[in-house]
Amino acid sequence: MWDANLEDFAEKDSVHDDVLYIKSDCVVEDEDSLQDKPLDMTYVCWNKDFNAELVSLAVHPSFPAVAHVAVGSCDDTCKIVNFATQDESNDTMETVLGPFEETVSCCSYSPDGSYLTLGLMDGNFQVYACFSGKYEHTITVNGPPDGIEWISWSHDSSAVMFGGSGHTAFIWSPQTHTTACITTTDTSGCGKFCMYNSNSFAVVGCNDGHLNAVRYANGSVGSLTDVALSSEMVTSIDCHDNVQLAIVGMYDGGLFFVELSKFQVVASFSDHSDTVESVQFCKGASSTMAMSCGSDGTVIMWDCERMIKLSVASLSDNLTRMVWVPSKLMVAVGGVNGDLYTVKNGSVVKQNRPHKSTVLDLALLPCDDNEVALISVSEDGAMVM
Repeated sequence: MWDANLEDFAEKDSVHDDVLYIKSDCVVEDEDSLQDKPLDMTYVCWNKDFNAELVSLAVHPSFPAVAHVAVGSCDDTCKIVNFATQDESNDTMETVLGPFEETVSCCSYSPDGSYLTLGLMDGNFQVYACFSGKYEHTITVNGPPDGIEWISWSHDSSAVMFGGSGHTAFIWSPQTHTTACITTTDTSGCGKFCMYNSNSFAVVGCNDGHLNAVRYANGSVGSLTDVALSSEMVTSIDCHDNVQLAIVGMYDGGLFFVELSKFQVVASFSDHSDTVESVQFCKGASSTMAMSCGSDGTVIMWDCERMIKLSVASLSDNLTRMVWVPSKLMVAVGGVNGDLYTVKNGSVVKQNRPHKSTVLDLALLPCDDNEVALISVSEDGAMVM
């Protein structure tokens, strides 16, 4: 129960203001502060503090032959960490792209490694050509004015899609340097480029709970196909590489499987009690499987052929990011507390806390002998392997 009145710690700017603000002299005590909890660096083989909030990761597709990892930051730069230059003290050389006008909110290499693309919160889409370990600025594409939140390349590197604020998603062609626009039903919170039998499709999840899709060919987009999934916003999406199937997560915890050949919902679930933060199909699995994780701390593996749950892991954390590990048939997830978890068949195999605060992105680094390393970035400014 409260032992103080509301006016003791909150106030309005004016009599007619409906918004309450915490008084400047009011100190909110957090007895369970994450900053005071000790870090657990078990399993950590490399880490570096960049002194700025790190929000996005991209690994060069030819890693470790080209041992580059791009890191988007709130200091308005993208840093290219070259692990081939790692010395005895574990320090590495970096190439800095920027500074730009705003945060580098997302970054992605083309599948063939020819380009690095950056999405900025001022709506600018920066394209760099990659060759001989160097980065040359190619073009700046004007995107959504209030920020780019996601990037998705086509499998053959012939086009890249990006979006965020506003009712438009964009597709840029490296061959022609032209941009096609998709008018969506609402703000596009996530999107995925997919290809089936040489046909390219752009699939976009919107804040009105709709899934939009268009066919893309020769720099042009076809007519929009739209399906209403829910009244809640779409928060995450993935499309299978071979089977024409999409998995879609929602803000309220809903989950949908959509057949892309007919653009129809084939199954829906409400097993997550809070926002589905990440969904992913399981590459390398013997059957069609997918994973989902959410703010409710739940990690679920799905059998997409029988449309049933295979396993459920309940973690005491709000989960933020997830990456499937094909060689191990397991999933790595990060949470708001700075923890990393490895989950297999509904059980936590490993857990540590290498970050002081929220894990904002995860990626895999391929190593020798079919082994992989997990790399993560966080609000705390640290990059950890």
